Amino acid sequence: MKKILCKAQLKKEHEGMSLLAFLRLQCKDISVKSLKLAIDTKLCTVNGIIERFSTHPLKIGDVVILYQTQTLHPKHLEILYQDEYLLICNKSAMLTSDMKVLQPLLKDRWLLGHRLDKETSGALIFVKNTAILQKLITLFKEHSVEKFYLALVDRQVLQEEGKIDRPIAKLKSYQGQSLYGVAATSDAKRAVTLWRCLKRSKSASLLLCQPMTGRTHQLRVHLSYIGHPILGDALYAKHFFCKVSPIRHLLHAYILRFPHPVSAQIITVKAKVPEDFKECLKELKMTHAV
Repeated sequence: MKKILCKAQLKKEHEGMSLLAFLRLQCKDISVKSLKLAIDTKLCTVNGIIERFSTHPLKIGDVVILYQTQTLHPKHLEILYQDEYLLICNKSAMLTSDMKVLQPLLKDRWLLGHRLDKETSGALIFVKNTAILQKLITLFKEHSVEKFYLALVDRQVLQEEGKIDRPIAKLKSYQGQSLYGVAATSDAKRAVTLWRCLKRSKSASLLLCQPMTGRTHQLRVHLSYIGHPILGDALYAKHFFCKVSPIRHLLHAYILRFPHPVSAQIITVKAKVPEDFKECLKELKMTHAV
């Protein structure tokens, strides 16, 4: 949950000041590093809209709010499946898919089997050695790994289910972030997403999405493309119809199903929906959706 740490309206003498400079002025007891981190992790809004860039120029009348969060990084990762070759955990949101970050949360040494975006929570595979990693990579290449994600998206989706078949390419880089989009350029790669609507409110919808390809930011790009960006996804949407304002994009790697790389036995795991996701569902009166 979020609590307001600082709220201020820009006056004439501060016009044109960057967001970071204005926050430094208003929050003198908070370090510059902490202010930058707060902006990067979507704990700052300008006129009610999440702003992720510290260089954003402000104008007279802008209302800036800085939030503090009670979310703490976990001391360990919830284990969904484990044997001598594989470990599947439920990754918390705001943890980078990097072993420097994840290894301290694990009892034994493992290798990362694939990646999830920092803000995406859910099922994440680890492997014991490089031989198993290569087998897992082969399974991904052969599309033998079925992945299902929960996505809480903006506005009411009218259809019950659908298929998005649109190529994706990298569009640009900005302040260290890569932005992807639907494109018809020569470097665009085919991307296919299947989705089904699980629940609707007047301002949002809960979708179960299955990416049939593995393009970077695929679900975020595709859902934004059809006019239903993921709530909290400040990279692919600046404005939202829904008034619920999460501090991260509400995308959760819910179900994984694939043949074991050694035994070929089918493994199916389901990752419990995190509390922040459930709080937003509750706020939207969609509590029994999953």
